[in-house]
Amino acid sequence: MSHLNSRKGEPIHPTVIAFVAADEDSAISVEIALQWDTSDSESVHSFANSIRTHEGGTHETGFWTALPKAFNAYARQEHLLPGADDGLTRDAVGRGLTAVVSVKLDDPCFEGATRTRLDSTPTGTYVQEVVHEHPARHPPRSPRVRCVCRRGCGPPRSAGTMRCAR
Repeated sequence: MSHLNSRKGEPIHPTVIAFVAADEDSAISVEIALQWDTSDSESVHSFANSIRTHEGGTHETGFWTALPKAFNAYARQEHLLPGADDGLTRDAVGRGLTAVVSVKLDDPCFEGATRTRLDSTPTGTYVQEVVHEHPARHPPRSPRVRCVCRRGCGPPRSAGTMRCAR
């Protein structure tokens, strides 16, 4: 992550949020690493069986489907959202995010000859489940997750104004 973030802003939490999960029934394993920084740009790198999927695919779609939902559930539980109808959007959660989404599966199905887009619905569904469950397993009142939720609720900020307590 330090290499991927080397040209971006200062990390808002020094420790990378990482989690690993495996579903032995469907022979799918998922490894995800997340870190937010003070920049406004997002950078998501996805892999399937160690092959870089530049065009994403179902695993990246599952990631993006679940991440805002997971953060919204956490933010509502911790009363971090300003209004009952307010919620964090994909853009708000993605602001300053660097993520690596890597899946390993027995029988990958790629779209096209270049193998740059994964087409595996079960993999996308499993990634979505793992990402959605992760904040529930994260330590309560985690300063890292709380900081990301607060940052997403406000307007875009300059790199110099975003600092969170560790």
